[in-house]
Amino acid sequence: ITTPAFTGQAAYEHALVGLIDAVTARGGTALLFAHSVTAVAAWDDRLVNGRLRAAARHPQQVLPVHELCPPEVLQSAYATLDCLVGTRMHSAIMALNAGTPVVAVGSLHKTRGVLGELGLARRCFDIACVTAGDLTQALDESLAAPEERRVRDYIAFARRSHRAIGAILRGLVRE
Repeated sequence: ITTPAFTGQAAYEHALVGLIDAVTARGGTALLFAHSVTAVAAWDDRLVNGRLRAAARHPQQVLPVHELCPPEVLQSAYATLDCLVGTRMHSAIMALNAGTPVVAVGSLHKTRGVLGELGLARRCFDIACVTAGDLTQALDESLAAPEERRVRDYIAFARRSHRAIGAILRGLVRE
């Protein structure tokens, strides 16, 4: 996320690079999804992803995904991840829907509210003051701990809803 009003972009990117370096030092791979692709440089995630990859100690283990994907494709991709560390609230929601642990970095109170309702407030950080240490610790905790009951219930509800929507659409669309 980059906006002219946000003055902490460099510190935020530094925190992300620290997390990326921790993941890749362990032999992991970091996938960097671009959710905003635009001609406005301040809002184009591809530029941020490029800077993150260039600053990483092991850039060969940092894979940018610059294609804009429909939500169902993103959610399927998130389902394959060990954990999603996301700045965009909708990414966190889709990852949770897919059953993937989440660490969120929020620029607005709504992200903390969503994760707080699920008992995951400790895995949500303010973009203006997050550190690599915060992110790495939250990642480690999310990988080590089973999800809270509210998260499991939410995932079960999301899966039931997904199946129900499919059944409703099949009933509405007759060949």
